[in-house]
Amino acid sequence: MQQIPFFCFYFFVVSVGLTAQRPEQPYLQFSSAYKILDAELLANTYTQNATLINVYNGHEPISFRGKATIQQFFEERFESAKKEAKTLEITFKISSRQKVDEGYLDNGFYLLKVSDPQTGTSQRFGKFSIVLQMESGVWKFAVDTNASATQKEFESAVPIENEKN
Repeated sequence: MQQIPFFCFYFFVVSVGLTAQRPEQPYLQFSSAYKILDAELLANTYTQNATLINVYNGHEPISFRGKATIQQFFEERFESAKKEAKTLEITFKISSRQKVDEGYLDNGFYLLKVSDPQTGTSQRFGKFSIVLQMESGVWKFAVDTNASATQKEFESAVPIENEKN
């Protein structure tokens, strides 16, 4: 069974050329970067002084400060995937969004599919809390905190409607 993207506007947005003014843009760009394993494209979803915080079950918490450091982190992950001929696909469900003076506070879940020619496709689930801010007229992640989630949590999450922002 093929998975339908959780952003109901995803295919429409891509086909008409989304402007960077919509807060969903960094999520779409992040997903595209995962698909093509492009760390620079992914890093461009973050502000210059962004913070990435990973708190996964069974692993030491790890944090990164600044777009360049975040790019380096993903370059290492993507190079490893390329060497092992893996493909990555990530989709997001934004389950809540709060407008604040400087941007938005988003919470939600994601599904990461990892396809490995040796072992097949596996699924990993996570949850996130993200602060979105404008930088040079473009929505970007200022703070990206993510942690482990279960498949049940992911499947139970109800995505927000495609709001007019």
